[in-house]
Parts: sequence; structure tokens; C-alpha cells
Amino acid sequence: MGGLSLAILTIVEPGDEVLIPDPGFPSYKAQVILASGRPVPHVLREGSGFLVDVEEVERLITEKTKAIILNTPSNPTGSVFGEKVLRAISKVAIEKISL
Repeated sequence: MGGLSLAILTIVEPGDEVLIPDPGFPSYKAQVILASGRPVPHVLREGSGFLVDVEEVERLITEKTKAIILNTPSNPTGSVFGEKVLRAISKVAIEKISL
């Protein structure tokens, strides 16, 4: 958590958005708010095994998006994102988010 806190405090400026998993570890939201950012939940649905929906994440990204928090294995769901999903999210982040 210390590393994540430091990363968020380093890159997030007031008004920046950070995509956070929902359900997810409660401190993600708190850390973004502490950095004066706005947490934007991306829903992990039970029907999909609580896997991240790459298309939803892509739709949620705006010009204010600064980061996407992913947690695998997920706390609290226990889901594990496979290589295919992680590569897809990485591609979206590289194409759409500028620091």
C-alpha cells in the first residue's frame, strides 16, 4: 500500500481521475481522494468472474484520467487477470492516458 500511495501522490493532481476496481480494496478510493483526485469505479461483475471489462475501462477514460488501478489477484474477489486481459488494459492505457 505504501508504494501505491506514493505513486498516486506523485502522479495525481487536483481534479485528475483514477479508475479503481469495484469491488476493490477500500483504501484505493481514499488514496485518490487524499491526492485531490476523483476515483472513478470500473465494475468487476460476478457474472464474468470479477474480471476487468477492458471495453468498460476504455469508455471510462477521459482527458482527466491519470491512472488505472488493477489488482490481481484481486482483493476482495480473489479473481486473477490473465495475460490477455493485462495486455489489453496495457494497450488501452498506453494509447489513451498521458502523464
